[in-house]
Amino acid sequence: MTGTIAAPTTPVADAPPGRSPRWSRPALVLIAVLALIGLGIRLWVMTGRLGAIDSDEAITGLMARHLLDGEFRAFFWRLAYSGTIATYPIALSFKLFGSSQFTLELPYLFMSAGAAVCIWRIGVRFLRPFQAVFAALAFWLWPALAIWIGLKPLIFYVPTLLLGLGVMLCALRAVERPRNWADWCGLGLLAGAGWWTSPNIVYFVVPTALWLAIYHWRSLWPRAALSVPFAILGALPWIWNDVHYGFNSLEANYGASGGYLDHLGYFFTHALPAALGLRAPFTGSWIIGTAHLFLYAIVLGLLAFSIWLGLRDRSLAAIGLLTLPFLFALIPVASNLDSDFIGNGRYFYFFAPFLAFAVARLARPVAPASVLAVLLGISTVWGFAKINDFRDAIGGGPPLDRVIATLDRQGHHEVFASFWVSGRLTFESRERIIAVATDLGPSFQGFEDRVRRAKLPVYVTTLDPGPFNPLAGLRDRAKAAGITLHETRVGDYLIVVPSRKLLAPPAFDLSTRP
Repeated sequence: MTGTIAAPTTPVADAPPGRSPRWSRPALVLIAVLALIGLGIRLWVMTGRLGAIDSDEAITGLMARHLLDGEFRAFFWRLAYSGTIATYPIALSFKLFGSSQFTLELPYLFMSAGAAVCIWRIGVRFLRPFQAVFAALAFWLWPALAIWIGLKPLIFYVPTLLLGLGVMLCALRAVERPRNWADWCGLGLLAGAGWWTSPNIVYFVVPTALWLAIYHWRSLWPRAALSVPFAILGALPWIWNDVHYGFNSLEANYGASGGYLDHLGYFFTHALPAALGLRAPFTGSWIIGTAHLFLYAIVLGLLAFSIWLGLRDRSLAAIGLLTLPFLFALIPVASNLDSDFIGNGRYFYFFAPFLAFAVARLARPVAPASVLAVLLGISTVWGFAKINDFRDAIGGGPPLDRVIATLDRQGHHEVFASFWVSGRLTFESRERIIAVATDLGPSFQGFEDRVRRAKLPVYVTTLDPGPFNPLAGLRDRAKAAGITLHETRVGDYLIVVPSRKLLAPPAFDLSTRP
């Protein structure tokens, strides 16, 4: 009698791509623990000082609130870019759980989790199952910069990345199932919505198009044509806005210094090492001292090896990593040479999925994977330590709770302030206090009208005599007009009440945008 032999549990690292091997219980427990660690890190960020929002992020929340009141905007207030698709899940979050900083960031937590799932589902198409999970966990747990930016409610970064991964996944599914038209429709819809959200969708659309054209061009026609009308459908808000305003989205002039080759060099000297967790956000300091160039050379060599392995296997992710520097150099605002780093390194966030795939391809067998996991963990801990060094600057300034309480008590609800104070003041007061910018940035016309028509608008300024502090100019204008200023210090801020109405000059042309 022939006995039945139980199939052994196949080591996940040795299973070929596309297979679904049986996972051992310890492996599943380890994956769950690592996923929970990533969730715990994010909740720690969201509930601590590192999760403090700045005015850009506050305006995202304000626009979501206004969406609940029926106000649709294609773009960020007074801008011809930054699509508002993220305001819809935020508005839902506000509707279900109330309006707060935590509920503003909550949809970004879910979008980041969705991106990790997409990375796993993309990875199983060209990586071994263990490597696909490694890629998802690498994105979920590394580097600190990507984890942090992935929670910041900057209006377009996280949704653009998620839509881009959706484009890649739809393309892979469309090739696998040539008779299924839904994947081509989904590809077009996500690409169009991505274009509305941000032109940074090119990081994902261009390599996807190249991969299809190089390896699967025979199967493109006529099915791929289905993506075109759906791309137009996804981009309708962008089309609607630009038809109405003379296609001003195509006229952006960022004034970045340097030419294309300069920006390409910036990618390798600053952007890529920051995205790899080798250089800290804000300061640009290296993870190690004098030997950092040697370490970086080793990492570049490993990335090149990973790309070679990926191209050998016709990997879409390898095409994406290969095209990253050339696409990045085309976006002047991201590769501006005027400073070593742009703000907090947010423009490097789009590299994270491709780097996770590249690292995961090197994670075989178990010993190299273990070493890689330890190194990634060290990088994440070091990165958060460096971000934490700047915790007092995160959010664009100190907390405003005492300022809000003082203004409420004094009955002052119309305010002029720096942009980096005005958005936060309006959002955090739940619009009991309306503040508009005296220096830069977008503002809502309704807010401008209310403050400028108020009987006695007041000023809120920081004590920092920096370029965004309107205090010096305010004193000069008050003196010239014979107006007395009453200044009250509240923590790290001054509340300035003029003896009679004293309007700030418009920060921008109030007639250009609705």
